[in-house]
Amino acid sequence: MLKNAKLTNIQQHNNEYLQTIVGTDITEKINAHLNVRDKVFVNRNMPTMTLDEFAEKQIVLMEEDKRKQKEFEEANKIAYEDEDKDKVVDDKTRADREWDDWKDLHEKGSGNKGYTR
Repeated sequence: MLKNAKLTNIQQHNNEYLQTIVGTDITEKINAHLNVRDKVFVNRNMPTMTLDEFAEKQIVLMEEDKRKQKEFEEANKIAYEDEDKDKVVDDKTRADREWDDWKDLHEKGSGNKGYTR
C-alpha cells in the first residue's frame, strides 16, 4: 500500500508540473519567441523571377550570341581570304629572297669539307 501511495504522489507531482509547463504562460512565451525569430530571420534574398523566366532570358541571350558569332565569322572570313592570298605571296617572295641571299653568301662547293678553296 505504501508503494501505491508513493506512485500516486509522484503522479500528482508530475501532473502539476506538466500543467504549469503547458499553461498559458508557456504558450505566450513560445509565441513571442516565434514572432521574434520570424522578424530576425527574414529571407532577404527573395527570388525576383521564376525559373521559367530565367530560362527564357538565357535562351534569348544564347540565340543572340550565336547570331553575333555568325556575323563576326562571316565578316572575318572575307577579310582572312584576302589577307591569306596576299600573305602566301609575301611569304613565298620572302623565302625566295632569303634563299638567294644565302646562295650569294655561300659559294657552290663550300660546304662541310674541312678545307676552303
